Amino acid sequence: MLAFINVAVSFSPTHVAYSDLASTSHELRGILERDGVVAITDVPGFKTAREEALGAASRCVATHP
Repeated sequence: MLAFINVAVSFSPTHVAYSDLASTSHELRGILERDGVVAITDVPGFKTAREEALGAASRCVATHP
């Protein structure tokens, strides 16, 4: 019989600033090999694009329930 144990594992990906991507490419590769994921921060224009996309999705759902 298999027993499943609910275990909460806290994981926070390594953060790398968008402006540092070119200078940290070797480190970035190592992070991806180790963790499989990395969080890119401070992407130019991302906040505005995200807000516009979420607003459009919200309007779409409201008009096409």
